[in-house]
Amino acid sequence: MWLKIVATTIQEIFRGRVADFLKYDRLFLGEELAATLHPQINRLSELEKKLISQLSREANSVSIEQLLQNADLSPSDLFNGLQSLGRRSLVEIEEQENETLFSVCPVVRQYVISNPFN
Repeated sequence: MWLKIVATTIQEIFRGRVADFLKYDRLFLGEELAATLHPQINRLSELEKKLISQLSREANSVSIEQLLQNADLSPSDLFNGLQSLGRRSLVEIEEQENETLFSVCPVVRQYVISNPFN
């Protein structure tokens, strides 16, 4: 969906010139995608919101140990939150050098950063 929105924006605003669009650093969400993400993010529990906020502030993927230090959560809460966010496809999980790392996809990260929780 995000790619379709960006492609339409490039056609409408930049007359198809992708290089002109790419000059701008900020990830473009568009109103349609933000409207789609809004209800999903609002349904998150406080634990999930805390965790996705922490993950969105991280520039790179982080380990469980890093999350435990930075998010101030118990291991049990962290595991429950990661499982729930994973089931919702809001957290990306990767394996690197025998370590499991977690991150938020750039589109979700931009939405969370642009719309902080109260």
